[in-house]
Amino acid sequence: MNLEVIKEQLKQDIPEKRYLHTLGVIETAEKLAKRYQADVAKVKLAALLHDCARGFSDEELIQFAHHHDINVDYVYESFPALLHGPVGAVVAKNKYHITDEEILHAVAVHTLGDVGMGDVAKILMIADAIEPGRAYRGIEVLREQVAGCHNNINQAVLCCLEHKIQVVLKSKYLLHPLAVDARNDLLLSISK
Repeated sequence: MNLEVIKEQLKQDIPEKRYLHTLGVIETAEKLAKRYQADVAKVKLAALLHDCARGFSDEELIQFAHHHDINVDYVYESFPALLHGPVGAVVAKNKYHITDEEILHAVAVHTLGDVGMGDVAKILMIADAIEPGRAYRGIEVLREQVAGCHNNINQAVLCCLEHKIQVVLKSKYLLHPLAVDARNDLLLSISK
């Protein structure tokens, strides 16, 4: 399935606002892939599909996850929207016939991160956080921080993860252990 066919299908599967966000993530991810000398085609495909399950209701995400043996822990139970990443990876594989594990992993972990993320996953996480259509408190500071990381992709991802963690802590939401593990893994990588 090529990008244009997937785009047409996605227009039907996700809300228009989410689709416009997806286009912004693709644009940003392509620029980042060139900056970090990553595989542009893989990064663009991961960006295109990263929110393919974002149109699911909370109940649909939980049911889909249970049906496909995705671990639904207490944090996911409390905030099912976080499941759109792991559920999206299964949808990308089953509906859009994506078999590249690097792309599927990037889709699965783009919200919370993971230990040992590859460049595609790192770039997707950054692009999702700073794409031009994003408008939330602190976005300009985060964009400046990412730009200031120049060619240090681990530092750029760390900025994004720490921003997300700070938002979660300030909001008194549950912090998912995957985000903490991803942050710690990046810190260890940077300090080597």
